[in-house]
Amino acid sequence: MTGSSYNKFREYFLNDFEYVNGFQFQASHFADVSSNWGIGFTIWKSGICIDKENFELDICDVNKNSYTGEIENKGQKCLYNADNEETCSTWIKSNIKGTFIVPTFSSGIKMNNKEGIKVSKDYLGTIMLTTNNVDTNA
Repeated sequence: MTGSSYNKFREYFLNDFEYVNGFQFQASHFADVSSNWGIGFTIWKSGICIDKENFELDICDVNKNSYTGEIENKGQKCLYNADNEETCSTWIKSNIKGTFIVPTFSSGIKMNNKEGIKVSKDYLGTIMLTTNNVDTNA
């Protein structure tokens, strides 16, 4: 819902539905699912969404000191989109004055067989983003 590929959907959806509330918890509360992913439940109602860029969710977890499985609120997380902002990939591409080609990697240590990328003479390094995990964004 917050990724750039949902831009057209948000434009349509947020003119018919208003965000009310939501919460997020670790996916590992389900069997054999990684704790690196969050699962979100959101509540919407008919209407026009006023804030179309930010969606505050409560972060919930099971109280480990409780034998009854009591759920506690650990804080809040703001899910946001960057519809009116320049994306990182666009910014990087606009600032490259390609002078030479460097290899690309599929992990921190494994070079892949794809064509390299153009970089400028002042090239310092590469950002490798392997996930769009909303739990780990700033």
